[in-house]
Amino acid sequence: MRVLIATRAPQRFFPWLSFLEREGVLLLVAAPEARQVGQVLGDGAPDATLLDLLDDGCQVEEFRHLLGQLYPGESIGCIVIVPRQRLMALAGEEIDDVVEAAAAPEEVLFRLRRVAARQRRTPPAIELAELVIRPAEGQAVLAGRPLPLRYREFQLLRFLACHPDRVFRREELVREVWGPRFRGSLRTVDVHIRRLRDRLGTFGEQHLQTVWRIGYRMAALPDNAEVSALSGR
Repeated sequence: MRVLIATRAPQRFFPWLSFLEREGVLLLVAAPEARQVGQVLGDGAPDATLLDLLDDGCQVEEFRHLLGQLYPGESIGCIVIVPRQRLMALAGEEIDDVVEAAAAPEEVLFRLRRVAARQRRTPPAIELAELVIRPAEGQAVLAGRPLPLRYREFQLLRFLACHPDRVFRREELVREVWGPRFRGSLRTVDVHIRRLRDRLGTFGEQHLQTVWRIGYRMAALPDNAEVSALSGR
């Protein structure tokens, strides 16, 4: 099992590290930054990650987005390391498990194995009419034909299809697909929506809908009301 420990202070976890290595865990340590994580992991995604939140310099959302950019289509478990007093603050975060900084090494190993086993299960395909999205393969198929999508196009399509009929503002789509550090124009959403509609053809015109003065949604049925599905929006 390959495990990434994302921390700027690895000395904190020496008792864990020595125990985990004796148990056959391949440990890789890097600061929670894209450049360092990419250099340490290379082309292979880890089976699980431990994210150090003992300092205020790293956020769960940013770290998950970083992993998604480096390893698109991979399902990577994230366990956060926190002090007891911060546990309740994580209630709304997208995490797979939590371990206290004072936990015994045996508990850490148990949680790592459980998360890694859970993530090895292939994520289910997303089906919407004749559109099938396979997250594990990073592939979208329309009426049996693979779509030549770029990374952001695929992520945007996947996110909207995961939430059929829900309307998202541009700001929400930027945060979810491009990440919290994105500083470009919100109009990049419009550009990617237009590209997706072009690639999806009639399906895109019918299902990838513009909700006037609000944002966009992926309609489960093409005849949803109150929308404008003009291809230029």
